[in-house]
Amino acid sequence: MTDYGIIIGKFSPVHYGHVKLVEEAFKECNKLIIFIGSSDSATNIENPFTYQQREDMLKGVFSSYLNTIQILPLPDFLYNNNAWVKYIQKNVSAIAGEGTKKIVGCFDGSEAGYLKWFNWPVYSVPKFQKISSSEIRERIL
Repeated sequence: MTDYGIIIGKFSPVHYGHVKLVEEAFKECNKLIIFIGSSDSATNIENPFTYQQREDMLKGVFSSYLNTIQILPLPDFLYNNNAWVKYIQKNVSAIAGEGTKKIVGCFDGSEAGYLKWFNWPVYSVPKFQKISSSEIRERIL
């Protein structure tokens, strides 16, 4: 069992696929660190919810897990992947210390490139019914 699972996403909005992802992560990890991406960005069509709204959604959906989940903002680091990686590593290290770590997510070939930037094992979970936040946002609009 891994001490900490790291999940990186926008959660805009939180949906049932995210619930399944967290449930699967807890089969492999004792605790989770969830980063909410684009936390410093203004709302727009792709990101219609503020960081606080997305954090509140996660806390509401996962209220029974709050003693084992840490939710953190992840600002955009446009054109600076090194700063993005260092930000994540610094925050994970501050919480997890020397504990074992694993990145958890639904990764296909196009999304998996950044996983090589970390020295953590990867736990890839199949997408649940191909649910997509992009499709949900389109339906909302």
